[in-house]
Amino acid sequence: MKLFKMPSTVNDISIIGGVAYVISNGLYQFYMSATVPRFTMLASQRCRSIFNANGTTVVNVSNEDKTENIYFSLNGELVELNKDQEVRRIAQCQYVYNSDDWTETLISDLVNNRIVIEEGNTIDESDSLIFSRSDMFEKAQCFNNKLELVWEQCFEHDNDEGYIGSCRQAFFTSKAYIFYQGLKDDQKQIIALDKLTGETLWQHTTSEVITSVSQYQEVTCITVAGKLLQLDSSNGEIIAEVDSGLAPKKFQAFVRDDDYLYFTCYLDHQVRIFNANSLELLHVVNIPDPFSTSRLALPVCFDDGLLIRMRARDSTHATTTFGVLHISKDEIAKGEPIKLDGEIEPQSAIECIRGDDGFDYYQVTLEDANIDLVERFMEVKVLELAAAYANQPFPAETVNKHFGGTIKIKIDKAVLESKTTEIDENKFHEAIKRLNKNLASFSPGATNGVSDLDISWQWL
Repeated sequence: MKLFKMPSTVNDISIIGGVAYVISNGLYQFYMSATVPRFTMLASQRCRSIFNANGTTVVNVSNEDKTENIYFSLNGELVELNKDQEVRRIAQCQYVYNSDDWTETLISDLVNNRIVIEEGNTIDESDSLIFSRSDMFEKAQCFNNKLELVWEQCFEHDNDEGYIGSCRQAFFTSKAYIFYQGLKDDQKQIIALDKLTGETLWQHTTSEVITSVSQYQEVTCITVAGKLLQLDSSNGEIIAEVDSGLAPKKFQAFVRDDDYLYFTCYLDHQVRIFNANSLELLHVVNIPDPFSTSRLALPVCFDDGLLIRMRARDSTHATTTFGVLHISKDEIAKGEPIKLDGEIEPQSAIECIRGDDGFDYYQVTLEDANIDLVERFMEVKVLELAAAYANQPFPAETVNKHFGGTIKIKIDKAVLESKTTEIDENKFHEAIKRLNKNLASFSPGATNGVSDLDISWQWL
């Protein structure tokens, strides 16, 4: 099991062509149990999703001020979106949000949602469907790829605060559009609509909150009160039940593959792995502090096991602690206790130095021949340092009351030059800009109540 530390929120983990991609401060490819960077974003950019269009892997990147057009893929066809829309990806589904009212347009999995639309006597096999769910207007809609309305389904609730699938995971089978609905954080019903007509195929109502929904082939998997219910996606009937052993009334996430069932809970800080056939509990994996799993983002299964988005388990680390946890299938199959084996980090040192002004400043020294690793960890190390010693809305017990806000990063150029012919210093300049952006809430960053954080880098 390896924990890969990331410099910012992990926005997406996607499997394309059997290859795992991670989006954080840039795009990383997961290869040979290591993260290989493909590019890092400018501080002024954001990247929400990655997808495949016409056989080409496309990453959706836009400027924060939205001065550039945003493009998205609809089953292999590139579609230009309005500049007031945002693209996100949750639980293997693509989402488009209108920024003004946050209504949601959902574009399904690029493979599973390729369907046939019949219009009169004509059949167009190239068309696809776009599904939209509106929290505000309590309705689900279906459009073709020309944004023409195909059907609309309205829902009524006794409570005016009713939501449709406020946790937003939705899934598709060959025939059904499946999501859960109810009051926000109180979803007790899962519903399946016919993708072509919008008619209700089935509904399944529970007495407790549904905390997770995922899809495995023609089985819809939901977690309720600490139990997994596996439903037949064609009729909503229960096929099997499994008790996860995790906190029964807290949010759990669940996914499965052909071999294993995987449960996570962000409060228990555990991953529980069961044999998919015998339902035997095989492993209980404890997640190291200060990390925990995401409350809503599902783990991702791929050929080499499981990838899980990591977030902070407390408010002190909320804006500084991010990562990806990898559990390999080889580890699971061995039957031995799964232990944490951290990734190789650059050699580093952190010094606290008393300055001439009477305040402390911190010096971070990094040494490695891999420029991409140095770029990532100059952000990771500063974030860890800030969480431990800087002033913030939820300061740590270790906060340095003499810290003046200055953080200096020193990089060993000679070691970099041993394997890097051309060093692009802009990588480090942009890393500083990203750090200033991520640590904006640390204001003032010094406990003197005056100084913000002042982060800089130089050659050793």
